Amino acid sequence: MAQAGLLYTSSDLDNAIRCFAKGLTLAARNESGWYNYGRVLLAKGRSGEAISCFRCAVTLAPGDVGAPLSLVEGLLHDRQVPAATAEVEKILNLAPLSRELLLGSVRLWSRRACQHNRSR
Repeated sequence: MAQAGLLYTSSDLDNAIRCFAKGLTLAARNESGWYNYGRVLLAKGRSGEAISCFRCAVTLAPGDVGAPLSLVEGLLHDRQVPAATAEVEKILNLAPLSRELLLGSVRLWSRRACQHNRSR
């Protein structure tokens, strides 16, 4: 997983995807591996696959907020607004986050998703 992370940070996304996929076959219960694999897939525009990874990360670490936030981002990229809204409600129940901070993040992701979808 460490090598995959280095490839991701160096923007070698295709090789990072291969390394994460291989690493997760050996360590399927690695929450951060699923989260980071999802981030790489999302960066490559593969939002459907990224959503699946974020869902795995959420299942493995239900109290963490990072993976659910990324799940919302992925759902917005995939134009699944009702599902993203439902996930935001779960996050608000999960952690005492600032409602304004979370809503600001969702607005930013929504704008990015719209820009991304226009460029398709």
